[in-house]
Amino acid sequence: APSLFKGVLTGVLRVARESIFSGLNNVDVYSILTPYFATSFGFTQAEVQALAASRGQEALLGELRRWYDGYRFSGHTIYNPWSVLNYLSKPDAGFKPYWVFTSSEDVLRALVLEKGHAVAPDFETLLAGGSVRKDVTEHVVLRDVDRSPEAMWSLLLLSGYLTARQVLQDDDHTWADLVIPNAEVRRAFRRSVVSWTDGTVGRATLDDLTAAMLAGREEDFADILSDVVATTLSYHDTAGQRPERVYQAFLLGMLVSLEASHELRSERESGYGRYDLMVLPRRPANPGVVLELKTLRKRRGETVEQALDSALAQVRERDYAAELRSRGARPILQYGVVFDGKQVWVKKA
Repeated sequence: APSLFKGVLTGVLRVARESIFSGLNNVDVYSILTPYFATSFGFTQAEVQALAASRGQEALLGELRRWYDGYRFSGHTIYNPWSVLNYLSKPDAGFKPYWVFTSSEDVLRALVLEKGHAVAPDFETLLAGGSVRKDVTEHVVLRDVDRSPEAMWSLLLLSGYLTARQVLQDDDHTWADLVIPNAEVRRAFRRSVVSWTDGTVGRATLDDLTAAMLAGREEDFADILSDVVATTLSYHDTAGQRPERVYQAFLLGMLVSLEASHELRSERESGYGRYDLMVLPRRPANPGVVLELKTLRKRRGETVEQALDSALAQVRERDYAAELRSRGARPILQYGVVFDGKQVWVKKA
């Protein structure tokens, strides 16, 4: 046709600079950050109930909600339509991450793990079911994703890996309380971390590392961690102003393999301060670990032994083990970990 009266373009990102195209004018953009058509991005609660009833699956509405719900667009509860339809077409196959199967985990690895050392505490908060407040925009330019946190969080939101529980506007910014929406996407996050660490470290090495840490074998833990850091982290990773954040993200990624038996937490309140990393048992009478990370301050004449003792003194004086005691962890293992570039030292309390 020589002309088009009206058309619809759909996708994750809006058409950048659409106003400069003379053949594409009078464009209205409706994203998940706007209230218009909010219920058109997926299935509403009523639609899922009707679909489940038509297939005789009303008893599984709770599991449908846990796996495929969780998206909030302008106050509306929205389910992932692809996953809901796939499950209801073959319920005997059980609940699976159908939507995640259609996408690549390379985006998560690149954004959150390989280039996202600075987001370690936020990433841990999300995996634990919490929310993080971030400045987001629908005007995402892909070339900015590597260097712009705003672009990174916005892309994760617009692509469905995160959802906004609340959106707040001020004069110049849009702030969103971001969460992982459901079990399907949470599994993708965890699998991305595990596959990344498997590829960079190796499963056998990870198993040896975590086993030594949980058993209190200080020397083995130190030796394996030293080898992993020496072969995996680059000098540029650890040469910034906040190298502790790099090591924290790196350790967090490796310890995700313990998720079945332990909860991982970072930079949370316990006792009288904030610890760096904690491994909490899901059941009492299993080992729990707190790790305090320090960078060796050689310019101040600090020795390795002084740095290790300082880390353990902080753990003891601020009673970081309080949360482990309340969980019934046995034994409680407290480690000071000191880094200097690609060198690592560990000391157990």
